[in-house]
Amino acid sequence: MLDKRFREFRDKQTVKDFNDADYLEEQAKKVRLDDQPLADRIMRRVEILRQSSSKKKMLISKVTMKVLLCWSER
Repeated sequence: MLDKRFREFRDKQTVKDFNDADYLEEQAKKVRLDDQPLADRIMRRVEILRQSSSKKKMLISKVTMKVLLCWSER
């Protein structure tokens, strides 16, 4: 049942909005009073997006450092 409600929620969002942690967090706050389990599920999506974003930033930083090191060795 929760999965169905989450799918319906997801289907109503644009791809951009569904991948925007801040937007989803606001939506979870709006839904919380009427449907706490759905709000919790949306917040899990927010956590996943933020962790993914953090990992991407770390990877970009590592790659940038390697590039800078290669350039400095020239």
